Parts: sequence; structure tokens; C-alpha cells
Amino acid sequence: MTSDKTIAPSSVMGDAYATSPLGGQGPVRAPKQARSRQTLETILNETRQLLEVRNFDDIPIADIVAAASTTVGSFYARFPDKASLLIALQAQAHDEVATRLEVVLSPDRWATVSLRETISGMIPLLMEIPDRHLAVFKAAMLSSVASKALARNVTEIIGKKIDLMATLLLSKRSEIRHPNPDRAVRSGAAIVESVLQHRRVRLFVDTVDYPLGEETLCPDLCEMLLALLASETSRTT
Repeated sequence: MTSDKTIAPSSVMGDAYATSPLGGQGPVRAPKQARSRQTLETILNETRQLLEVRNFDDIPIADIVAAASTTVGSFYARFPDKASLLIALQAQAHDEVATRLEVVLSPDRWATVSLRETISGMIPLLMEIPDRHLAVFKAAMLSSVASKALARNVTEIIGKKIDLMATLLLSKRSEIRHPNPDRAVRSGAAIVESVLQHRRVRLFVDTVDYPLGEETLCPDLCEMLLALLASETSRTT
């Protein structure tokens, strides 16, 4: 079994950040000088800190630049508007989640363990790694109703997580008894992701406790997925 060891997050500065980590165009005017890249990084980091205690709509640009020790002009030199800053934060969070999950869910890391052990270890990682970005994801979700870009990025990262799960599970094909392993693993991965997304959305509402804690939810999702993959019968429709 693998562990979620710390890996260096992918760089979000410079020309590489002019495009989204999942293939789309990003909102950042990519800086070329080291000082300008540092300013961009500081704006992103300070906004993330502000989001831990305030809603995005309640944070004026003046507060962001004050926290980043920069100016309004410097902000607009990098972002055309505040909405573009949120898209950049979402893209950065998605990039870090995708990069880390690609490492920890690599089939090579799970080659010596069983399907059950793989699923038991995989699901907590799919819960814990995205949870590190809850404040950004909350802001993006609340704004996604009015932003096709934010909504599209959510769809892309969900697809990425499902693909990673499916690839890992299919590396245990010899233990899967379902007559259509490819369909079963993608259906199972989509169900797991849907449940974890629902839990995450509930966590956005501070006064709402999710009815199942991690100690219950993870084992239950594991048994559900194992039951699906171990099934020897399937509907033909």
C-alpha cells in the first residue's frame, strides 16, 4: 500500500500557468520576471488565506492587495477582474489535486497489494487531498452558477479523478469478477466521486454536519465498490 507522501506542488507561476492544468486557457497574465511572479504567487496565497475566514464575495480587491502588500494597479496587471482571480485559484487547486493524485494513485505504487487493500487505501486519499482546498472549492462552487468557466473546470477535475480511479482499479483486473470490468470500474468510480462531492458540498455549510464521519464513510464506500466489482451478474441493457 502507498502513503500520501509530500511531493512538490507543480509550479503555478510563469508561462506554464497561462493555461489551465487540465488543458483549458487560464485567466492569468503570465509574468516573465521573477519579482512579478512572486507578486502573483503572493496574491494567490493571501487570497487563499482570506477565504479561510471570509466568503469570496465579501473580500474586496482592496483587502486582497493590502494583505499581499501590493497595489490595485499591480492586481489588474495580472488579473482582468476579481472573477479571474477565483478561476486562477480554482485552477491552482485543481492542478495540485490532480498532480498529487497522479502520484499516490499510480498503479505501480499498489502493485503488491490486493484489490480490497487498494480500494481501502484509495478512498481516504480521494477524500483527504481535495479537502485541503475546501475554502477555494467553496468559493468556486458558489460562483459557478454564474460562471461557465468555473463549472467547466469542476467537470474536468471530476473526470480526472474518475479516470485515475478507473486506471488504478483496472490494474487489479484479475480480481474483478464483474462481466464488464471497464464499465464496472467507471460506474463505481463515478459513484464514489459523487458521494465524496456531496460530502464536500455539505462541509461548505459550517452549521451542517455530514451524517457519516470518515471512519464510517470510507469503509462503507469500500464495501460498496468491492460488492460491485465482485458481482458475477450484470444487466444486459
